[in-house]
Amino acid sequence: MALIFVTHPEVEIDPAVPVPRWRLSDRGVARMRAFVASDVVAGVSAVWASTETKAIEAAGLLAARHGLPVQVREDLGENDRSATGFVPPDPFERLADAFFAHPEESVRGWETAAAAQGPAGSPRPRRCRHRRPRRRRNPPALPPQGPPHRPRPRPAPPGLLVAP
Repeated sequence: MALIFVTHPEVEIDPAVPVPRWRLSDRGVARMRAFVASDVVAGVSAVWASTETKAIEAAGLLAARHGLPVQVREDLGENDRSATGFVPPDPFERLADAFFAHPEESVRGWETAAAAQGPAGSPRPRRCRHRRPRRRRNPPALPPQGPPHRPRPRPAPPGLLVAP
């Protein structure tokens, strides 16, 4: 069995709404629909999502294509950044860089990268790496995660898990 990890595409950024409740933007929905129509996900047999609205919406689009339910799991969520709430894009990039550069340290009250990853052998899925992956252009088949102003995918933890 193969697993495909998919992050949600672009979201509507609303500082007045808690980040976990952000929804997909119109562009994010369009990109997810295009992805769902691709052959990459033709054999999907199960779909999981985190509890975040944007992840559930993205998973719902994928699951609907295959007539599947969306299974929601809290442990698939992103690292806990509730200590800071909304952070504008440029400062967020700096915080994310520090988060990945120092996995054992909390950045402004965020959960550490090591804690988000979970202990070795834990049933909790790996949600982040100990070092931030180098930036690259969007992979051809995966919709990017992040707000519309960012042309590259975020190396953030996945919010959506797909099992073919």
